[in-house]
Amino acid sequence: MPETHAASATDSKVLAGIYVFCAGLIGVLLASGYFEREVLRLHLFQSLIYVAIAWLSRRRSKWGYAIGIAMAAEWNAYNLFVSNFICAGFRQLELLVRGDRMTHPLLLFGALAGLDHFGLLACLLWAYIRLPNKRYRDVFIFLGGAILVTAYFLGIVALLWPQFLPRLKAYFFKS
Repeated sequence: MPETHAASATDSKVLAGIYVFCAGLIGVLLASGYFEREVLRLHLFQSLIYVAIAWLSRRRSKWGYAIGIAMAAEWNAYNLFVSNFICAGFRQLELLVRGDRMTHPLLLFGALAGLDHFGLLACLLWAYIRLPNKRYRDVFIFLGGAILVTAYFLGIVALLWPQFLPRLKAYFFKS
C-alpha cells in the first residue's frame, strides 16, 4: 500500500507541474498580447490549448499528454531553430542581468515561454511514462495529437493573424 501512496503523491506533483507550466504559458500569452495588441486575439485562442492540456491531464488522458507534448515540442522547435525567438529572449535577459539597457524587452517573453514549454514537456512525458496502461498503439494518439494541435494552431493563425502565414509557409515548404 505505501507504494500506491507514493505514486499518488508523485502523480499529484507532476499534475501540479503541468498546471503551473500551463498557467505560466497562458500568463505569457496574455501579457505579450497586452503589450502587442495585434496578437491578443490569437493568444486568447492559443491559451485554450493550454486549458485543454491541463483539463485532459487532470483526467490522465493520453490525448492531453499528446497535445501538450506536440505543442511544446513544435513551439520550441520553431522558436529555437527558425525564428530564434527563445535565443533573442535570453539575449535580452542577459542584458537585464548585466545591468545594460534592453533593446527589445518584449523578447523576454520568448525566453519565458521556451522555459515553460520545456518544463511542460518534461512533466507531460513523466506523466505519460507513469501511466499503467501504455500500449504500442499510443503512437497513433501522439500522431493524432500532433496533427490536431497543428491544425488548430494553423487555423487560428489563418483566421486571426494571417500576416504570419508567409513565414510559416516558408518554414514548412522550403524550396
